[in-house]
Amino acid sequence: MTKSQKAVIYARISDDREGEGLGIERQETDCRALAERLGFEVIAVYADNDIGASDKTNKTREQYNRMLEDARKGRFSFILAYSNSRLTRRVREYLDLIDLYREHKVEIRTVVSGDHNLATADGRAVALTLATWDAAEAERISERIKRKNLQRAMSGEPAIQHRRRFGFEADAINHRPDEAQAIRNAVADIISGASITSIIKKWEAEGILTTDGKASWGWAPVKRVLFGWKTAGVRSLNEEPLYDASGKLVMGNWEPIITLEERSAGLAMMERRSRRGVKEGKWLLSDLLRCGVCGGKLYGQRLDQHERSSYSCNSGKTANHLAINAKRLEDHVSREVFEYLSALTFRGFTEQSLEPKTWAREQELEEISERISELMDAHASKILTSEVVFPQIQKLEDQRNELRRERRDFHANNAQPKTHMEAVWTSALPLATSNSLFEDQQIAIRAEVETVIIAKATRGYASRTDEAFLKRIEIVWKQPHYEVERLTDEEWASLMVNENTPPETKEQLWKLFTLEET
Repeated sequence: MTKSQKAVIYARISDDREGEGLGIERQETDCRALAERLGFEVIAVYADNDIGASDKTNKTREQYNRMLEDARKGRFSFILAYSNSRLTRRVREYLDLIDLYREHKVEIRTVVSGDHNLATADGRAVALTLATWDAAEAERISERIKRKNLQRAMSGEPAIQHRRRFGFEADAINHRPDEAQAIRNAVADIISGASITSIIKKWEAEGILTTDGKASWGWAPVKRVLFGWKTAGVRSLNEEPLYDASGKLVMGNWEPIITLEERSAGLAMMERRSRRGVKEGKWLLSDLLRCGVCGGKLYGQRLDQHERSSYSCNSGKTANHLAINAKRLEDHVSREVFEYLSALTFRGFTEQSLEPKTWAREQELEEISERISELMDAHASKILTSEVVFPQIQKLEDQRNELRRERRDFHANNAQPKTHMEAVWTSALPLATSNSLFEDQQIAIRAEVETVIIAKATRGYASRTDEAFLKRIEIVWKQPHYEVERLTDEEWASLMVNENTPPETKEQLWKLFTLEET
């Protein structure tokens, strides 16, 4: 068979929502039928699935480019496509196809768009005219889709994505219970002082999978899952929140997984951690310890091959200000937090008694948004000129942004961590069980402790006693911190016989509670 009878098929579909490539298969079937009628031999099929061909797409059509390279190598003489628009919707790409004919004599045949003789000026003009109309139609389709998407978004309808959003079912409305609960727990942990990295470690240890079945998580995807606008029930478009005419957020018609206050508190806590430069490590009290001499940070360090360790201040000019045994300190702080949380639970502190405060300037924020909307309406109605309106709007927007930052910080400072809001007792357990995740232990401590100040040790043998050791430690608790009496032996024993507490947990907790200070 001569070279002139060799042909290839190019098939493309812009939007394959089912992900099954059925549109590609139908195009190939019709093109093979065309090849049979024309007496061509199909030697290859190039297919780009779920990729647009207009200027509106940023995706690269790898198979299309490969086909052009093979054409320039003289491997075939005809390109078969279902229609011109399947081949390209870009005028400049049609110019490349014309050059392909001029230089390599590669012709185009279509199933439904007819044939254009690229050897003649009229044929090329017709082809370019059709390409121009295809490009215009692509833009019109894009405009219609944008208007439709905006209309749906402003009414609160969810965006149906190809990949299911973590926490939601495929309908983008109903929650997937186990994933939604994982999100709530993680956001509560972030508010309590945890990091995204610790959440990743926890999820991967617990076997929580991504929506495409992967066992590993990335930092950015986890942050998007936890604090994306959809998670808080806000309708967004192109990852930006939508506001109605009065300046209020457009809420979606689905139940949010977390509240806007929780979202603000979590993001504020992350920003606070970033400003402090908190880093993950294997030191339980990392970033919590301060030197009682200079106020500097204490850092953990290994002392010898026996894995003895200490926290020490390295701020002294000639020597360290002080050091303290790491294990004894960690055991003491863990015990203090655990006993406090246990007593808090036993004494009956409930979610209602610990309900966070409301921000006092919410009405002021709403009034500023309404004022901005009124000025925009006055400008649209030509009552006020741009010179009058926009300087005022700029000032109001600056005020609104400042109030939003103030509200975010307020919610961060007053948000109740999971230890209060859900189950204080459950959050105390990581400090008692030996097989708890390191990150869970850190979260439990950081939810309650602001900092721990370590004083310099006294000289002599007396400094080695337990009493002297404890006098060096001052725990500064996060506020609000409720004064509660610690459990007596009798109360602790009654807590241990709770029928819902597993036997192995009872034993571990009892050992911790009755263990004498070392």
